[in-house]
Amino acid sequence: MKNCPRRWRKRRRPRPWSRGRPAMLDRVLVNWPLKLLAISLAFGIWVDVSGEKRIVREFEVPLDVQLPDHLALLEAPQPTVSVRLRGPESLIRKVKPVGMGLSVELTDLPPGDQEIQLTKADLSGVPRGVEVDYIDPPSVRVQLDERGRLKFPLDVAFLGQPPQGYAFYGARVTPDELTLEGPTSQLSLVETLKTQPVRLDQRTEPFVATVTAVPGHASLRVVETTPIKVSVEVDVAPVERTFTRVPVEAIGQMYETSVSPTHTAVTLSGPPALLGRLRSKQLRLVVDVSRLTPFDQPRKMPVQLDLVDVPVEEMSRISMKTVGRREVSVLVSERRLR
Repeated sequence: MKNCPRRWRKRRRPRPWSRGRPAMLDRVLVNWPLKLLAISLAFGIWVDVSGEKRIVREFEVPLDVQLPDHLALLEAPQPTVSVRLRGPESLIRKVKPVGMGLSVELTDLPPGDQEIQLTKADLSGVPRGVEVDYIDPPSVRVQLDERGRLKFPLDVAFLGQPPQGYAFYGARVTPDELTLEGPTSQLSLVETLKTQPVRLDQRTEPFVATVTAVPGHASLRVVETTPIKVSVEVDVAPVERTFTRVPVEAIGQMYETSVSPTHTAVTLSGPPALLGRLRSKQLRLVVDVSRLTPFDQPRKMPVQLDLVDVPVEEMSRISMKTVGRREVSVLVSERRLR
């Protein structure tokens, strides 16, 4: 046959079963045993699940209301809602409330009372094959207000008293003000920002307490995270000491000014150790005349105690008990000081 002419050679005929087979079928038949096994397993699972007992179970799901930056809630709605799920027992028993949540995003709503519908689309964490029967309640009411920010001074509360023989002289707060954020209608009711109370029981010396601010309403929050430090002055119970010739001086002068009398007696109250160290030259009484203009007749002006070269923390423990003249005569001339 090798030497036969080409026209007489026998041609190979295609196998009957492959004649006209589409290319798509070739792809399907590639690894057909594995594909058949996968289809069989999926069918078995479907039969098992579809034939499984279906149960109903209720879950408490956290409710999250999301607001735009310019709005705030006057009263927070209920923290959770009840959700009833229905599905195959094997799936329902795997559902964990921790993984579910109902989040409602409020946009384009004006301030005031609003009723918000809760829908299945707002619910997350529900596995496939499980149906949501209902959400209870189907809606919630919220009160919306404009959001604002304001600064307020801190007001520290104190509880108890130092032991006998000791006294509380005062306190300094750092920082002395903080910012509150929340509904403007609630901010308008706030005068001061209170803190946790500081206890004075069993205290016999100065100390520093760290406290937190208490906004006073659930809709308000403190913006800053700065810790609040309260420096509390506690010392031995006060005694009194009198200084007979304390000078009286005018401060803030723009014109030549005279005061009368020029000296007076002052009685101070404070811890024995502090008053014992205090010298007469560290005391003076001052009159602020910075806003006065020239006048012909003397005017009565109140005096204030000024302690020179006394640390700030010690000043808070010293007070002026009595003074010979609480008001002095002040005369401002027309001669301007250079």
